[in-house]
Amino acid sequence: MNEPCCILADRSPDSWHQSGGGQHRTTQVHEIIRDAGIEIRYVPSEAGCSNLRKYALGLKYLLRFGLRWGSSVRCLRRHGMVEARLGRAFAANQEARVLIWEDTHRARQAVPLIARQARVAVVALPHNLESLVFAEPGTRPRATSRRWREEVRHLGAASTTFCCSREEQWLLALSGVAADFLPSFPSKAVAEDCLRIRERRRAARPQRLLVMGSASYGPTFHGMARVLGMLQNLPRGRQLPVDVAGFGSEALQPFIQGTQYRLHGSLEAEALASLVVQAKAVLLHQTAGGGALTRIPEMLMAGVPVLANPIAARSALHLEGVHVYDSGRDLSTLLDAELSSPPLPSRPQDAESRLVERILGLIRHGERHASRRAGQSSPSKTVAA
Repeated sequence: MNEPCCILADRSPDSWHQSGGGQHRTTQVHEIIRDAGIEIRYVPSEAGCSNLRKYALGLKYLLRFGLRWGSSVRCLRRHGMVEARLGRAFAANQEARVLIWEDTHRARQAVPLIARQARVAVVALPHNLESLVFAEPGTRPRATSRRWREEVRHLGAASTTFCCSREEQWLLALSGVAADFLPSFPSKAVAEDCLRIRERRRAARPQRLLVMGSASYGPTFHGMARVLGMLQNLPRGRQLPVDVAGFGSEALQPFIQGTQYRLHGSLEAEALASLVVQAKAVLLHQTAGGGALTRIPEMLMAGVPVLANPIAARSALHLEGVHVYDSGRDLSTLLDAELSSPPLPSRPQDAESRLVERILGLIRHGERHASRRAGQSSPSKTVAA
């Protein structure tokens, strides 16, 4: 019987600090891979070496690959840490020739170049185009441009890339990186929670508006603050039945003073579910950021209409149950409308199959390459006459 295929992953669902979009996306991806019979082993979260060793490994990285476009010397330690973590994982899992790379933040951008040096193929599944996430007012365009070129360079070093959104796929193609598209979709456990909320809503009479998001994340905080201001500027807007919730949302207290809005802050899963049951609609707003790529399909599965501006709704504009507003007037019209419960969103089975096929292809390629190297390194045999 053949041994199960195994690959490495640079992130686990538990490695995210809180339950949110990042954790949910990682769970989705890893569930797809495991359901295909592929074993996932995780890269150690700690480098297991001193700071001096990290700087030394970072210098080694600099000599091999360079730090282009004005990269900070502070990246040396980060790249050295990545080198140490990957080195431990590759040594302990020599049969694994494929690595899943999801956290493409600058601190982890060394992953594909180091892996390629070790003859390990990288499947990039960026949660965001990180160099563009914080392109908010006050960001220096030149710095953003340099980091964008740096990010494209590293994504281009991966063997294959799957984006969370069509817009990222298009933008990367313009920069010479061919990427596929894997939409966000709830994992089995999250889907079960959403379906329970949908069932509870049948017996409820949802009347409230829910502004939710992880406000500890800069773009989401600015978006939530912006939509709270828009609501207050509507006729009788300060008296609207609005709930505000999410990790770090306590920081939004100054933006609801003088209103009848309820600020719930960070909530446990059951308390948040109760708010979703009572929500006539959930409001998602971003001025610059990654959109609401995991939140939207989850809310649709829970039976909640979504009101979103175009940036928050990117790659979900076509989904039934997503209502897009461009102005306060549009938002007011939607709040007065009868919003029906959206149908269940469709699972992206074709995209899931492409991801699995791509990974299996890279595994087979790695096995063939390893076999050729083993054959070349084995001593020649003399055949007796």
